[in-house]
Amino acid sequence: MDPRKSYDAKVRALARAKVKQEHSFFLALFAQLITDEAVLKWKKKKLEREIDEALVKGDRKTFYKVAKEYSQLVR
Repeated sequence: MDPRKSYDAKVRALARAKVKQEHSFFLALFAQLITDEAVLKWKKKKLEREIDEALVKGDRKTFYKVAKEYSQLVR
């Protein structure tokens, strides 16, 4: 067997493995970003509902507490 072909095959195999590894990394990163965004939206909606409830009830203490949490979340 030609040693040059063997070397070329090894280099190509290593390159494919690296691309596959990078692809897996970016898929995992993308999945994490999607999950984080979904959780952030859920928390934001939850706090908005709590703020609305506090306003309807006239509960200032709860309103200020939840509004502070909301402002820290959206920073």
